[in-house]
Amino acid sequence: MELNPRLVEQLGPGFAPSGAFLNHLMIHAVGCYGITLQGVGDSHALAAEQAADGTFHLFDVNDGHFQAPDAQAFRRIVDWYFAMTGYDTRFKRGALIVGVEL
Repeated sequence: MELNPRLVEQLGPGFAPSGAFLNHLMIHAVGCYGITLQGVGDSHALAAEQAADGTFHLFDVNDGHFQAPDAQAFRRIVDWYFAMTGYDTRFKRGALIVGVEL
């Protein structure tokens, strides 16, 4: 595994986690992504993957694994999941996303 410096993104206050944002980063390279969402006084880590077979995956230790057949379905799943968990409003202080090539 190798860190891909082109796939490191750090966002400041006002960022709102969304499927569109994750898609924007992930569609450029197959691989795994570590995601840290930052809120006021707390943070949460997730992982995501664009697999070589074209499927997309979201992993959250709180709720498990979600799989989508393509980027557009992944965006919809992430938007739904972030709304259901409250991550879209709770973690608006920033985010760090790091891509790792396999």
